[in-house]
Amino acid sequence: MSDRPAPEDDSSSPAGGRQPPEDASARPDPAGRASRWRRPVRVVADPHGLDTYDSCLRAREVYGVERALIVTQSYHLSRAVTLCRQLGIDAVGVPARCSGCGTGLLAEKAVRDYFASGKAAWDAIRRRPPAVDSPTHSGVSDALAE
Repeated sequence: MSDRPAPEDDSSSPAGGRQPPEDASARPDPAGRASRWRRPVRVVADPHGLDTYDSCLRAREVYGVERALIVTQSYHLSRAVTLCRQLGIDAVGVPARCSGCGTGLLAEKAVRDYFASGKAAWDAIRRRPPAVDSPTHSGVSDALAE
């Protein structure tokens, strides 16, 4: 989990909407201005979410997630949101920009996602268990409570 501050407004953030460096809150502003970084971001990483199906299933079963905002590339968004919804999470999605991605890479990823959708559908139909069985984890609820 990370307690890095988040930008109040992406358009005015000094990092252009990206997260600040780890030590950004520790550095004083030389001009004495108030920091633009307001709210802490709490990230709970799941080292065992090995594919989209696993990530959605583990979010619900291990971390207790009931609602989620999914941010991912546009070619992957509908599959991720559909899987999470199928697995009992009230999910909505937002496409992420990939400013460094060329047309060829995006086309390649879209083709890969097309075939991955078949596997994901099969996983959801047969209710495949997660690849790694884990006990429940309070990381998300702890992060939201802080």
